[in-house]
Amino acid sequence: MVMKQILISLLAIFIAVGSVAAETIFSDDFQDGEADGWGATGDGTVGLSTFAGNVSLNLRGPATAVAAITTKGYSRVTISAVMAADDLERSDLCLFEATADDGKNWQTIIQVEDGADDAVTLHPGALTDEEFDDQDRVILRARAVVDGENDQCWLDNVNMSGAWIADLKAAEAFVLSEQVFADGTMPPFLLPTDRFAIPSDALPMDGARDLSGRLRLTAGEAKLVVRTDRFGFAALPNRLFDRLTAIDMDYVQDGNRMIPVRGSILETDHPFWDLVLTPGFIWREGGRSDWYRVSLPFALMEKNANCIHNGMVSFRLSPDGVASKALWQIASETCAYFQFDAWGVATATFDAESVPETDGLKARITRVQGAPLSSVQPMSALGAAYPGVALDAFEARGVLAPETMTVFGLVADGVHYGGGCQTRSGPYPYCDDMVIPSYSLAKSVFGGLALMRLEALYPGAKDALINDYVPQCAKVRGWEGVTLEHALDMATGRYSSTVSDADENAAVQADFFLVPNHRDKIRLACTQYPKRARPGRQFVYHTTDTYILGTA
Repeated sequence: MVMKQILISLLAIFIAVGSVAAETIFSDDFQDGEADGWGATGDGTVGLSTFAGNVSLNLRGPATAVAAITTKGYSRVTISAVMAADDLERSDLCLFEATADDGKNWQTIIQVEDGADDAVTLHPGALTDEEFDDQDRVILRARAVVDGENDQCWLDNVNMSGAWIADLKAAEAFVLSEQVFADGTMPPFLLPTDRFAIPSDALPMDGARDLSGRLRLTAGEAKLVVRTDRFGFAALPNRLFDRLTAIDMDYVQDGNRMIPVRGSILETDHPFWDLVLTPGFIWREGGRSDWYRVSLPFALMEKNANCIHNGMVSFRLSPDGVASKALWQIASETCAYFQFDAWGVATATFDAESVPETDGLKARITRVQGAPLSSVQPMSALGAAYPGVALDAFEARGVLAPETMTVFGLVADGVHYGGGCQTRSGPYPYCDDMVIPSYSLAKSVFGGLALMRLEALYPGAKDALINDYVPQCAKVRGWEGVTLEHALDMATGRYSSTVSDADENAAVQADFFLVPNHRDKIRLACTQYPKRARPGRQFVYHTTDTYILGTA
């Protein structure tokens, strides 16, 4: 589809309801093979192009593409996208811009110049500005400011998000009152995160009975608002994404802290989620009430993938340990491909009882809290300690939308500085215990250390053949001579493309990351790529290679 010399100013209206946090106002990744709502002008061409299964809007030669979006009724509007470029010289530019005053003033969101034009790297950009709030029309513009017919720009993953103003006001007025907990009232939308935080003036638990015991949560009514779903997870049958997996765990009370006995990954019977529990809080409610409030963090972890969706749950406890209904919500994640907001009501039961090894657990938590880097200073303290440091650089302003930044920080001269933990409904109240996943780093470090250990125990193990230990690969031609070390190096000689991430993206499209069982996963890993070279000659990044190594 090529659009030439046509300037179309279309007003696209997208109204999303349900969540008070960042709603998607407009989104276009062009994967449907259409560029609806985009118009083109200039002496070049504007069309769609496909690379490794990904479709982008392509501008070749001096060309411009525009779209007009209404943000009426929204505030906190953020505009983001990614761009790639090829064959830029001297003053050539690829630009993505926006205006809220019909073009009198344009704000640059992305600018790609000569030297960053490898035709592959997608350069991100994001901009949040109140100028775009509650506007009849915001115009988005992608431009190839070039002088050659072969100069190209690609635009992809265009997104505008904002908070529905009426919902913001209603959410601010929604209070987690005694009656709300007693009745299990379902909030109409996400609540500000401070509703789940321990207040700064929380009363200590001095003199209270020991409220250690077993907590059981069973999900009830829930609401799910999907924001990004690159692989169509939400359409998969019987996955119950909007259902909080049941929580059944012993907690130990230590002052105002509620500590789960097990903080490791908990495998569950849920078809999609595993669970990670971390310490939360308990406090006296004060006033005329003699009840307690409990607020706990939890994290849903995608089976087979490690993407983390950090959430919060809160309920009330009577002095006798009788639990009210519980309210929970999720408004952040650590992956870009599956993003959603979810909230709901759960039935809570609590059995106050003695928990084994209570003293040992408390001692371990005390040691962790006393570790050298456990105390986190705010980023403002970094600025005070090192005047002139550009704090904005750590926040990636102009690169990432604020609500997509999970956490950031650094260690300088033995001091740990952190930038807080954002969600789409406010700062995460349990930042010190927020669950952060590791995928590529973990598998690479584990694979390397494991093979070194094998080599130390059994010299020559690194030269063992994959075909001798992975029968699924032995059935496929082309694995002859491939060793465990070749798999560790991702240099098996089997690949489709040496272009960065092209093969890895192909593995995604082939469902390697989605199939839940070893039988299908090892079959895909062994057959995904053809033989192209002798083993040990060419590195191509493949998660499949590490999976095969782990199997061996």
